[in-house]
Amino acid sequence: MLSLPCLFALLFWLYSSWGSPLPQQRHIYRIKTTPCTAARNQRKPAWVKEAIIRLKAETNLSCYKLAATFNQLYAAEKGVTVGKTFVAETVRAHAYEIGQLREHWKRQRPRPMPRNTIWAMDITGKGDQQSYSHSILGILNYGSRMALALIQFMKSSNSDSGF
Repeated sequence: MLSLPCLFALLFWLYSSWGSPLPQQRHIYRIKTTPCTAARNQRKPAWVKEAIIRLKAETNLSCYKLAATFNQLYAAEKGVTVGKTFVAETVRAHAYEIGQLREHWKRQRPRPMPRNTIWAMDITGKGDQQSYSHSILGILNYGSRMALALIQFMKSSNSDSGF
């Protein structure tokens, strides 16, 4: 059995002749890997930007949800995916086009529909000069966009229905 001073002397001699028994951080060698053969930083096809602009104009989703929606729609079919950063940069660069698409869709004339097929009914209120609210029932024809009936309800209390 070695005494403690002899053990320290032996370690000192090993350290001075061979260097540190533990490798230092700067002497660790990295494993070299083969370079990636896939092309990086390729431009996305033009239809990708157009699809993102259309989706943003239609849905007004966040960049995260827009990227997820795009990937869900096109990743399996066309093999193209997008990230949040790409979507954010595209939306920022094409904000004017997105606004123009929304305005165009908002101002579009509705498609013609056959008459007397779909009707709608709605109740609204209209105030008079004495600040009383009057309930009005409207019946509309979708095809001709004609108001078929506007009926004012009688004033009612809580006890009777007012019809």
